Amino acid sequence: MPRETPPWVGSDFEPPTYKLKKIDEQSPEYKASLEITRSANPVVAVFGLSVLEDVELYRRNIGVDYSKTAAEQKIKKVLGASREEFKRLCYSNKTNHATAAFLREAMHDPHLEPQFRKIGSYLFPELAFQFVHRISYKLYEELLRWRQENMRQKQEAFARELPAVQEAVFLRIQRGMDKGTLPIDQRVFERRIKGTQVFLVDGLEMELEGGYGGAFYNEQGAICIGENVPFSAREKTLTHEWLHAFSGNTLASRIFEEGSEQAYTMVSPLRLGMHFKDRERYQSSSRFWWLNEAMTESLVMKLYEDEPTGQKPEFSYVDERALLEAFMVRGKKEIPWNILVNAYFENYNPTLLDTSTQNTRGTGVPAWKKLTTFVSEAYHPRFLVTLDNVVKQHGAKKALAIMQRNKGRT
Repeated sequence: MPRETPPWVGSDFEPPTYKLKKIDEQSPEYKASLEITRSANPVVAVFGLSVLEDVELYRRNIGVDYSKTAAEQKIKKVLGASREEFKRLCYSNKTNHATAAFLREAMHDPHLEPQFRKIGSYLFPELAFQFVHRISYKLYEELLRWRQENMRQKQEAFARELPAVQEAVFLRIQRGMDKGTLPIDQRVFERRIKGTQVFLVDGLEMELEGGYGGAFYNEQGAICIGENVPFSAREKTLTHEWLHAFSGNTLASRIFEEGSEQAYTMVSPLRLGMHFKDRERYQSSSRFWWLNEAMTESLVMKLYEDEPTGQKPEFSYVDERALLEAFMVRGKKEIPWNILVNAYFENYNPTLLDTSTQNTRGTGVPAWKKLTTFVSEAYHPRFLVTLDNVVKQHGAKKALAIMQRNKGRT
């Protein structure tokens, strides 16, 4: 997701020091940060929009700031840079399906079709990377303008469909809460529904896998659904992302250069569900992403378990879920499902009492502490971190094979 980048990122400068303070999601700091982040980083941006804005700016200033020749040179430069970026997306395994879908649609436009035929690319959008360099600046600009209108129509259609789909999602989740499958506080459920926005997004601008799937961004309180998610799969995809939105979190306010005139505050999550961020660095390294996704999709499956077999959606994160199942049972003792679920939905609370030490300052996340105690007893104290490192290095499938081969040890 596009976001403002601090001046030290990618430079030789060290990040400024900051004071970190854990805060509640209802705090004024978080609400103010949410407004700022949403205005500075609009989720609905479409690939090429900023390029077209630059092009228009140069054309408007011909005879004012630029000669016609100078303006045309600048226009070619920004279009050329964007075309190279598009070429990169065509090569990327993460986005090549999205670029192919984008071009396939564009090639059926009555105005664009004859121009694509001239460069010999009409029948092979999957091989887009082989002919991008033959797309003229003029055609590329037209392609970007077509993209803006195409996405506008898709987003308008999505907005019309969304209320009915979300009603089904919320009913399914509420039933899970009523049955005890999802230990979500009713007040949290209602508050996060009000505080979360949902968008259909450009799979190229957001760089979602193939324009499919979705993502939840806690910093913006936004759920993003890829443009290429079929209508039949949107309810299941939204269910997965809404569970991320309802999962427990730990928020932190970072006060940079406190006491100076340049002081400013940033709010970001230290944890969402079971996905932890490194509190010591702005460029957050993360822990347990695989576990968080495996838990989320497993919970989605439980919400659909009463559906007839032929009506159940296709579920994802197969390798991560298999690793989770092995992790629960291959230690010296089994890790109960409810221990994992309670940790997943736990919101940081600094007022909670740590009954094991009578520490009245509280642990903040006693359910997570209980889980780590179970893991230590089933394996060893550093096991979950060690397993996470193996997943990062080799992937969930290889980590599962290693665990099975070593009888639970990594």
